[in-house]
Amino acid sequence: MINFTDIIPQIFKTHNILLITEIITVIVKFFLMIKLIQYGRKTTSHKKLLYYLILVLIGECLCDIAWILHITKYYYVPLIPFELDICIIRISWAFCIIEYFALSLFIKTITKCERQLNFIDRILLIINIIGAGYYLYLALFNYNITSHHERPLLEMLGMKFITLYMFIVIIPTIYFTLKTIKKNNLPKILQDQLKIFLYYIVIPKLILEFFNQNPSIFLWPFFNPIVTPGNYTSLSISTILMAYAIYFSAKRMMGLRFLNFAPHVETSQQPFNFINDFKLILEQLGLVIDLSELKHITRQFFANDFNVSANKVNLYIRSSNKDEINEEEQYIVQKTEKFITSHIKETTSVGILLRHSKILIKDELEFTYFYENKPDYKIAIDFLKEINADIFIPIFEKQTVTGYIIIDKEARKQLYTAIERDEMLVFVSYLGNIINLLRQRNLDTLLIQEKELKEELYIKHQEINQYKESIRSFLRTSQERKIGIIFYKNKRFVFGNQAARELIPFNINHDEGHPLSKYFRDVVHHVQQYKSAQSIITRNVEGKKLVIAGIPSLEDNYTLITVYYPEITDIIKQQIDLLKNPSEWDYLLYLETTPSGQLINQLIPGSGEHLLNFKIDLLKTALHKKTPLLMMPQKDLLPTVEIIHKIGLKQTLHIIKLITPEKNNDIAIKLFGFDDPLKISRHESLLEKYTTSATIYIENIEFLNLETQLYLAEFLRYGFFHVYKGDRKITSSARIVCSTQKNIEYLIAQGQLLPVLCNELNKMTLTFPSLHQLPTQELHDLADKYAEQTIPEKTLSPLLQLNAKEKDIIISQNPTSLYEFKERINTVLAAKNHDKKGNQAILHNHIMTHNDPQLLEATRRGKYALKDPHIMSYLWNTFKNQTKIAMLLGVNRSSVNRRCKEYNLTEEE
Repeated sequence: MINFTDIIPQIFKTHNILLITEIITVIVKFFLMIKLIQYGRKTTSHKKLLYYLILVLIGECLCDIAWILHITKYYYVPLIPFELDICIIRISWAFCIIEYFALSLFIKTITKCERQLNFIDRILLIINIIGAGYYLYLALFNYNITSHHERPLLEMLGMKFITLYMFIVIIPTIYFTLKTIKKNNLPKILQDQLKIFLYYIVIPKLILEFFNQNPSIFLWPFFNPIVTPGNYTSLSISTILMAYAIYFSAKRMMGLRFLNFAPHVETSQQPFNFINDFKLILEQLGLVIDLSELKHITRQFFANDFNVSANKVNLYIRSSNKDEINEEEQYIVQKTEKFITSHIKETTSVGILLRHSKILIKDELEFTYFYENKPDYKIAIDFLKEINADIFIPIFEKQTVTGYIIIDKEARKQLYTAIERDEMLVFVSYLGNIINLLRQRNLDTLLIQEKELKEELYIKHQEINQYKESIRSFLRTSQERKIGIIFYKNKRFVFGNQAARELIPFNINHDEGHPLSKYFRDVVHHVQQYKSAQSIITRNVEGKKLVIAGIPSLEDNYTLITVYYPEITDIIKQQIDLLKNPSEWDYLLYLETTPSGQLINQLIPGSGEHLLNFKIDLLKTALHKKTPLLMMPQKDLLPTVEIIHKIGLKQTLHIIKLITPEKNNDIAIKLFGFDDPLKISRHESLLEKYTTSATIYIENIEFLNLETQLYLAEFLRYGFFHVYKGDRKITSSARIVCSTQKNIEYLIAQGQLLPVLCNELNKMTLTFPSLHQLPTQELHDLADKYAEQTIPEKTLSPLLQLNAKEKDIIISQNPTSLYEFKERINTVLAAKNHDKKGNQAILHNHIMTHNDPQLLEATRRGKYALKDPHIMSYLWNTFKNQTKIAMLLGVNRSSVNRRCKEYNLTEEE
């Protein structure tokens, strides 16, 4: 097995590796020294720090040169004089003493900017002069020796204590510096510089120096062969590590404005991908139509490109009140406005600084002020501390500040680099142009666009809610996905599986009076008549939708029937052909599956083409936020308004019914309020009182005077209104609904309606189709649905349902409104509930009032009740009238007469 303790000495074999590493190290240190001298020529400050650092590098270079010369003499060029070798070694020891003292002064000066040496430093300076002077004296005047044994005893003893002296000089300085860093008393940039300098150069150097002097302290006994005398292994390793640390640490420190040589931080922690990201930002800026959108784009830009928390980036646009701000932001705005007013002028030093730099970065300002102590930097730093910010970026427009971006304190841990600074300025330049363009555009157009966007957002939100409600209704039945199979043969229904019995919990053959029995027989009748598949969607007793579908068979009088809860396609395909616009199938779905649709179907239960399209228009109107103009029969207005109010989820419905033209501007004051010029009283407006929770219905809009119409048109157009006869502008989200019974063009021609108000009302007009123009079949279907709503007990529907003749009579009376149409149906149904003498029918007494179970059973069984002597005897004892029994069972009177004779039941005269 290979022992790495044998390999390592071979890798770092004696003088070879050490010579190479020393040459590389001295080149690196000499290169850094040249760079420092070049930087020093460009600046008039920091000369003392520069001198200290150059002394440190000179000492390091001389130490490396001494090692290079020593190894070269003993292993490569023995002819080199011993006197030259010993001279260079003594000079390197002299500068070693100077190096550590200079390093200590450099660290103290860079952290405290001290200009004078304190008492301890002066004592150490005297010691350094004596020690360094002694070794320099030996190097220059006592070099005539031929071996190391001839060197003075004091020189050898001094070499023993120089290492200890170095630790005594530098360790307290390092300790107090780290303590200062921990207290955060230094600029952040300087703290980062010192951490790199101490953690990667100074402290590792001290450890390695001590290790080279006493290697056995740090190594286990089995590592001792690596550091045996004469092989220089530990020295080679330490030299390589220090060369690497010095080069890369110096590179990072230079990027951090080391000694304030550079104007900005150059080190970048992230790749430069600004161009790719900024393309997306430019696209977003090009689509902006409102100043409030810029805040979101600004936060997104800083979060994505600079890894700054979005909630710590704030854009403030001066003279803009669109965004409400909290108390903390108000404080920041007040302090910033004071700073802008007082200092950001072309003649002030801070104004010149800001116009030159175009951005205030606290870390860089603090670092520069730490060395240069300029008053304008102090003012800027105090301002940033006052508003608790790291960065302040003004947005200029022709030397005027139109806005500013503030990045809060500690928005991120990394420093902001020069590249990132340029990115911010490019973004702010584009942002300033966008703000200028938006402000120069027509304000009215912007307000209209803003209102339309809000309305579009609202309708999308409502549509999403309706869609969710539709899906939820299907999810509720998806867990009950059953398909019942029923066979119809020889005029009888036979259940084919358990699911059919669960979906149809009654006997179709016996309970002919059940509401669903009629639908089963209708489906069978149509299948056998047309020899094609037929289906119908109805509701069961629980109110759930149910599909009854029939399929023809090759055998005569045989039909296969399936029963199941409907899917989305079942609901849509049933009526999609009736839609004027097939793309509105989603509204058809909402109409059939959501609570909003149920309200509309309750008001208008018909399902013909004209009524269906009107119901969809009504649903769209109710879901929207625009102001609708209702044009329909007067008695249908209030139920329609209530539907719009309920679907809009408003809390208060306020009705303004105008019968005569407005007088004394009372409606204007009621709607828009009134500010007393004498400040004695103030009338709160309805739009202000019910700003978000009310629907305000104005009936007969043409009776408003023209001045009130002008105020109303402004509100409908912009979303805000002016107080009547006042300057106050108030925003309101209350819903306005208007109606009229007259033609719009006629009202405009007569001067009763302003064209500007008409333009707003025409954006959403809801016109009810005339009942006179509806097809007869559609009216028949509507009459059946209203009759079903009117009959409270479904088992009475066979008894009280309208026949075709009665429907035609109702239609011939030319009802003008749904309300009138429904009232006439109720009148006919009420008449059928009374006997010939005009008294209340016995049927109604026993079935509807007393809820007689035997009568209910007879009604459910229909004609099959004729075969039961007990039921027939009970019916005879109850009604004493064969006509009423026939009406109840839905059969001919002759059938009842035959059964009565069979059961010895005779009719009273």
